[in-house]
Amino acid sequence: MPIMTEVQTNPMRYEVLVPSAMYESESVSDLDRAYDLCYSLSEEFGYAEIRKDGMVIADYGNPCLCAN
Repeated sequence: MPIMTEVQTNPMRYEVLVPSAMYESESVSDLDRAYDLCYSLSEEFGYAEIRKDGMVIADYGNPCLCAN
């Protein structure tokens, strides 16, 4: 039977992305903080989304606004 010698210590990360202003995107470890940040950024830029492992798990705003 194998003995576990390593424990995963990386916290779960959520990416908060603003497609129209990628310099505003952030990575956070707390989902509540990710939702707050996403909402705030969507108010400022029109659309923002939360991703985990490349999958969109939430978004706010109108994604068509960032196509320009």
